[in-house]
Amino acid sequence: MRGRALKEWAVIILIPILLVGISLYAKNLTMQEWNRVVKYSSQYLYSLPPGKVSPPLSSQVVVIVVDGLRVDMSKQMSSYNRLRQAGADLIATTGQPSLSDPGAAVIASGTYQEIHGVTTNWYEGLLKVDSIVAAAKRAGLRTGVAGGKGYQQLHGTNIDVGKFFDWYDTDPLRYDNDVEKASKELLAMDPKVNFFFVHYSETDNEAHAHGGVSKEYTQAAQNIDKHIQNFLAQVDLTKTTVIMTADHGHIDTGGHGGWETIVTQVPLVMAGPGIKPGKYGTVGQGDIAPTVAALLGAPIPEHATGRVLDETLNTSDEVLASILLKEAEQKQAFYAKYLATVGATAGAGKAADDHLKAAQTAASTKNWKSTITEAQAGRSAYALAASGARTAKLARERTGRLPSVLALVLVPGALLWFLGRKRGLAAAIGSALVYFVVYNLLFFGVHHYAFSLSSFNEESMIQSYFNQRMLEAAVSVIVAAVVYGVVAGRSGAGGLELASGGAVVSGLVWYGLLLQVLVMAYLYGLKFDWMIPDLKIGFKFYLDMLQMVATGLAAVAVPLVAVGAGLVGRASAARGTRSVSR
Repeated sequence: MRGRALKEWAVIILIPILLVGISLYAKNLTMQEWNRVVKYSSQYLYSLPPGKVSPPLSSQVVVIVVDGLRVDMSKQMSSYNRLRQAGADLIATTGQPSLSDPGAAVIASGTYQEIHGVTTNWYEGLLKVDSIVAAAKRAGLRTGVAGGKGYQQLHGTNIDVGKFFDWYDTDPLRYDNDVEKASKELLAMDPKVNFFFVHYSETDNEAHAHGGVSKEYTQAAQNIDKHIQNFLAQVDLTKTTVIMTADHGHIDTGGHGGWETIVTQVPLVMAGPGIKPGKYGTVGQGDIAPTVAALLGAPIPEHATGRVLDETLNTSDEVLASILLKEAEQKQAFYAKYLATVGATAGAGKAADDHLKAAQTAASTKNWKSTITEAQAGRSAYALAASGARTAKLARERTGRLPSVLALVLVPGALLWFLGRKRGLAAAIGSALVYFVVYNLLFFGVHHYAFSLSSFNEESMIQSYFNQRMLEAAVSVIVAAVVYGVVAGRSGAGGLELASGGAVVSGLVWYGLLLQVLVMAYLYGLKFDWMIPDLKIGFKFYLDMLQMVATGLAAVAVPLVAVGAGLVGRASAARGTRSVSR
């Protein structure tokens, strides 16, 4: 008996000490993993040869960005509907995270977060990849902005005429009023501002404050609609091309940043010189900058992975061939370095290179239709080669991680089996499952959350959101300990057995979380130095890590809770026995 008691005490002491120690390590690791996305450093900021110009289709292009505008709301706006009727109607899919600054960088650069490196609204400094603003200026065109100071931060001196404004908390309508006035001034300037951004913001602020289906959000959209209509009243669509879009949408409760369709699909309408009217399909947000470059005759931004929306362009075969040939050459320059960076196999881009050579040969003989076909094929082949090389690199890394991941699955599992197999392991496993039921009922059922950055409406809510998840994890493991104690107590377990069994429950909860964390570790590793992982899986990974911290620290109290609950269970069982004996 004495030897068994010593073993029980060993379990009671060993498991909580191990879990507390690991939790303290996990706490630091959790912050490191958060920073690896927040402070992600792109490996693709290459110095590339400048692209070529092509014949312009329009002498002036204006891109209007309505912050946080959902597709469904845009269909209630007269300004958007006017352009839909007069021009091209599309839907654009954003990158992730679907936040304002990353979206603004995608719209300007034609490439996504993994390439341009802007992953948060806390980004500071100039955009580190080429942009349509810089490309237009290199082509001798005048550039401008009517909007927030974030545009100044991203583009710096590449903006020739900047009219920048702050958001005014005491006067929320002032920003958009100022933007409308500035947009009209940019439109009327002589010499002409050939390309400029216009940015409206009230929709984003009202969605955050009241939700994406609120009357306040609707009113904000109507207010902006009037601003844009006033602007369009001064636009001659035979001379100026207008593109209207959004940086992201909002879920009904107001958040964004995640993967939800209502967040990642935004309106994209275009009308004016160079645009062929019609209803088109879903394209990428990164396709906007290359298309603007084609309209202006400017070089395609050097790091652009998006494509020219050539199906929407209204021009001759000769001009379209020129546009697509220069685009294919831009793609060759970028993807040659990209493929080398991700360790692609030799000849990965050969098929694309062959299409480009065929396009160049066809252009030399003025066979424009063949030039167009081959350039389109080359563009697609480069993107396909890059996608395949990225997938292959992930596969190689996963193979390398597999032994360590399996070790982390087997070693703790075997230890828990050894420690718990004589202590009512079935009851402990069942109680550990109670933890996951309770925590997930709170997460999905009570809060209606998802594994998404859209879960919180404001950046100021992030810390409290994660703190609440940790508190609920601690509460859930205590509930699991109570369930175990009552069940084991009713079965006649003594104090030491109850305490050691409670420790095993803590270990099993932690192990269940570890298995989920290891899914992310296997798929993407823990160092995001060349790619951004799937952020839906990444968000769950972060929450699982926080649960490991909370439940690991709570492991000190779980044995005591199990003993207390066990006394209640034994008393209940005793009352039941006396009742039956009567």
